[in-house]
Formats: sequence, structure tokens, C-alpha cells
Amino acid sequence: DIAKPQEKYLAQLGSRLYRKIAATEPVNFPVAAVIGGRRNNPPDVLNGINIRPLCVFNPIHYQEIPELFMDYVCSVTGKSPSTTGAGSEGALTKGPFNAIMACADLNNCMVSFILTGYGGFSSAAGWIGPEFKVEHDISMIIPELWC
Repeated sequence: DIAKPQEKYLAQLGSRLYRKIAATEPVNFPVAAVIGGRRNNPPDVLNGINIRPLCVFNPIHYQEIPELFMDYVCSVTGKSPSTTGAGSEGALTKGPFNAIMACADLNNCMVSFILTGYGGFSSAAGWIGPEFKVEHDISMIIPELWC
């Protein structure tokens, strides 16, 4: 916005004209997506046992609803790939922040995805591939990337 103010102005003006927004009204650019963060881990060795990598996704990864919900179901089970290897997700962190039972929560989520027609996107957290480390969930910058 600061580096290229003319491009920002033209984008806002184009949106204002297309949406028929008055010059006195603000031009909002909502992000209409649900993007969950998915913890990814590089290959590791624990007590001489090779732990397969869980870092195969792109920074933003599209998943069909069945695949997405397999991730969601694993994320509420309380198993972490850092302790159990690839194929399990979540670290018992959901309970303190969410008093809804997992089954009801997943059901509500599934119904909302079906009714709204949202695509299932995940963002990388931890690692993108085995070489590129991300110190936090990349979804913190996803709204900017998504726009």
C-alpha cells in the first residue's frame, strides 16, 4: 500500500465503481475463506526410530472435504506427530479453548462446509517441505496472500 499507492488507489477505485459504492463510503475487501493451520514436521529420528516427515503440503493446500475432515478428526484426538509420528495430529490444546464436544464440533463444521460450499484449504505451520522452516503458522499472513 505504501510502496505502490497508485496500484492501491486503482484497485479501490475499480472495486468502488464495480460495486457502485459511494465516494464517501469505505471499500472493504473481506476474505471469504476458512483456512486451518496444519502442523508439519520434517523427518526425524527418535530413539533410533525414523519418524516419517509430515511436511508434504504447499504453503496453501487445497483438500477435498473427505481429506480435510480426516485431518480435522485427527486434530481433535489429542495425538501429536511430534510424539507419535506422521498420521496423527493435534496436541491436546483444543480442550481448554473449546468446550464443545469433538463430535458436535465436527458435525457443525461439516454442515457449514456443505451449506456454504467453502473449499477446504490448509496452511502450513512449522515446515514447508523438509528444508524450509516457518517459525509460526503461515496462516497469520494468509489473508494478505489470499487477497
